[in-house]
Amino acid sequence: MAQVYLRTKKEEGNAKLYTLVRRNGLQLQVCTGIVVNIREWQKSEKSQSAKTKYYSTPEGKRVNEDIVKVNQAIDQLFKEGKINTKDDKQLIEDAISDIVLVESRKVKDQAKAIRKEQEGQLIPFFEKALEGMQDGSIRNRGRRYSAGSLTNMIYFFHDLKDFLIGREETAFDDIDTAFADRFVSFIEGKGYMLGTVNSMIARFQRLCSIAAEMGVNRNATSLKVWHKKPAVKEEATTKIYLTDEEIDALYNMGLKSGSISEKVRDLFVIACLTCQRFSDFSNLTRDNFRKTEGGTSILSLTQKKTGTYVEVPIFDKRIMEICEKYDYNFPHYTKEVFNKNIKAVMEKLAESLPSMNEKFVSKLTKKSRLKELRFIEMEAFVKAGGTFATGSEKFIYNKMLKYAKANNGQPLYERNERGEVLRHKWELVSSHTGRRSGITNLYKTGLLDSREIMSISGHKNEAVYKEYIKISVSEQADRIFEKMRAAHS
Repeated sequence: MAQVYLRTKKEEGNAKLYTLVRRNGLQLQVCTGIVVNIREWQKSEKSQSAKTKYYSTPEGKRVNEDIVKVNQAIDQLFKEGKINTKDDKQLIEDAISDIVLVESRKVKDQAKAIRKEQEGQLIPFFEKALEGMQDGSIRNRGRRYSAGSLTNMIYFFHDLKDFLIGREETAFDDIDTAFADRFVSFIEGKGYMLGTVNSMIARFQRLCSIAAEMGVNRNATSLKVWHKKPAVKEEATTKIYLTDEEIDALYNMGLKSGSISEKVRDLFVIACLTCQRFSDFSNLTRDNFRKTEGGTSILSLTQKKTGTYVEVPIFDKRIMEICEKYDYNFPHYTKEVFNKNIKAVMEKLAESLPSMNEKFVSKLTKKSRLKELRFIEMEAFVKAGGTFATGSEKFIYNKMLKYAKANNGQPLYERNERGEVLRHKWELVSSHTGRRSGITNLYKTGLLDSREIMSISGHKNEAVYKEYIKISVSEQADRIFEKMRAAHS
């Protein structure tokens, strides 16, 4: 076999191999046309074992096969007596060029066929789509994907890959009603709450729409099979809100001046009175407060999540009291820190406000479910005579045990006769409860119509807006009764 080598001075990228032909008194340097990665080829030249390892790689196998074919072609030309002078070098180059070009074309055709086959597959497409969402080439209704939306898409991708284990070649053409039902059942089986399940459904529908817009998904059925699941009673009640009376009690409760509890409480009250999300009410500055030409004091901002511009009339003096208290230099916390502390504040409020101790049927979040499973394991370990290796483990166990005893834990969280989890109202409060409370309380006044409230909350879709109104069936009946009584008085 003739020796092959590189002539380039480059150290990176690709280059073609050459061979030195010595036959019948001739010495010809011929370009084989075989393209190799320079760095990988140079590594293979260091030893025989390195060469063997290189030839075991996909590129190495291709290169080795092409070298063998080139040598065979050269042997055949000399055997037929066609190479007699240096001028016959062109015959060699033409012969091996045909070989390499054919092989190269074959490789490209195979790669093209594979890409075509994968083009309509969910996982390969989603991987490329995520890159587009990150670099901004794929947008969310005309806007770049926010960090939060991108994170949610990545979480969805992980769940989708789990769902498709063993069926990684599933394509958009495979999506039908039965497929959608299986996916929803799979997500529900993970123990996600209804809101998360519906978010997953919406993301799958969005994925199908993106693929359709790009001409990759030609299955019209895949766009029609995704339907959000309706709220059931026990899940609807987990999305609690604070009444005006509860917000008053919260605002007036005595908290240590300058403490994180006081600061978190004040921010939460602003959320309740302005109907804004955590990403917006936690990032307010003096510039967000101004007056309209008509003299109305307003909170103006462009919502981070949606890019919607809103102007919220400041109709509650407590907003300005809080602004002046901090001289518009509001404290900043992560959502995790905020939620942890607002729950602690609500637990304290429950000591003097009975309504905060009201119990609601609730589904456990994934985090709460894992916490209960950990408690079960730790309790079994203790009952078997085990002792914890670290003080932190013992502290965690004792803390959960104390909670279980105080809350009729079965095993950690209290459950009713149907096995449904019961949680106190104060336990269900989070940063988003403020937005939900504000919207619900505005609705309850009866003074504003849906469009007016939506102009404050920033909702564009009335169906989504209505999901925030959390008055109970009984409360609605009371409202109707009062209206009818007023009409007939």
